[in-house]
Amino acid sequence: MAIAARGFTFADLQQFAVEKLQDLGLTPDAAGRVRDTQRPAIQRDVVTRLMHECRRTCCVCREKGKSLVLHHTREWAKTRQHDEEFLVVICVDCHAEAHTKRELGRNLTGDDLLRHRKLWASDVTKLDAAAIFDSSAETHPLGVPTWDYFNHKRLWRTAIDLGLDPTNFPSYARLRNRASLDDSGAIDWHSLRGDSKERAEYLYDGDIRNADGTYIYFGEMIKHIVSISNWVDLRSIWTPAQMKAVVKPGNIAILTAGFRYRSAATIMGRGPGQTRDAYYKSSGIRLSFTFDAWETTSNSSRGNLRGVWTSTGVLLIRGLATEGDTLNIEATCLAVGTGFEYSRSPTPAIAYRDYEDEEPESAEEYLDGNPNRVDTPP
Repeated sequence: MAIAARGFTFADLQQFAVEKLQDLGLTPDAAGRVRDTQRPAIQRDVVTRLMHECRRTCCVCREKGKSLVLHHTREWAKTRQHDEEFLVVICVDCHAEAHTKRELGRNLTGDDLLRHRKLWASDVTKLDAAAIFDSSAETHPLGVPTWDYFNHKRLWRTAIDLGLDPTNFPSYARLRNRASLDDSGAIDWHSLRGDSKERAEYLYDGDIRNADGTYIYFGEMIKHIVSISNWVDLRSIWTPAQMKAVVKPGNIAILTAGFRYRSAATIMGRGPGQTRDAYYKSSGIRLSFTFDAWETTSNSSRGNLRGVWTSTGVLLIRGLATEGDTLNIEATCLAVGTGFEYSRSPTPAIAYRDYEDEEPESAEEYLDGNPNRVDTPP
């Protein structure tokens, strides 16, 4: 009788000793090849991206601090593939639930798990944005985070590219006809008060109408952009390997770090064109951007963004390139703020299992017997 007709799958055969396989009718050569056909490990870049997407939290129960599993919503034994789009990060408890089949009651199917993954990825983006902006807003007299610089043109362009309509923001309705904004929600650069010879030292220094309202409006725009984009927290993946796996050109990224700001000019100028460079370098990674200090939001901001300041940058990634031992990341700065109070909770331990056909009797057994277990982020 053929082996398949006797109900054995290939996954079953891989668990048998060579002698057992020969007893089933395989030749010594065929038995050896079956035993040598091991399931390949999931690519490390895929693991890194999935863990970052879910913020190392189970997408089903959403409980922090639990050991995690990469689960195939389409069984590997059938597909022989580790397709990223069909993998989900779940805890060991929900993993056991996913492998439990009931005649009565709702089963946790592969399609269910993919829906959980999509919903959780969307929710964590919004929750993390709120963690940054809402807590920081409490310290500002206008009730918004402390922004020192806006890249007004690129912010508006990014909002439009993401499908946002800035004219629907509550702050725009309050500003209409009372600020230097046009009908599309962009800065109306032709309406600014200063002339080409006697411009203000910075944009919000009398050169723009209703400066406080404009400040609130662009702060609201940043929050909307971050809330709907699949943004990347660079602090949580600050190693070259993780950066290369997760960060791509076009990503919105946020980094809080001690940036070094410098200007080629020895004397502060007036009007547009007060170009400054900024960079942060640590652990073999250098991130840099250039900005126009004329678009700072206050006189203190204009002066403070020199030397080394701990700041939060909202960035648009332009490219990554390795030069020697350094990974260089070029970015366009959308906004810079100081005084942010954002911090993540400690990263839970990760138990990563590279197979799914057997269930552990307990979480402790799972951890003790898992050769792929890691206790730090991948």
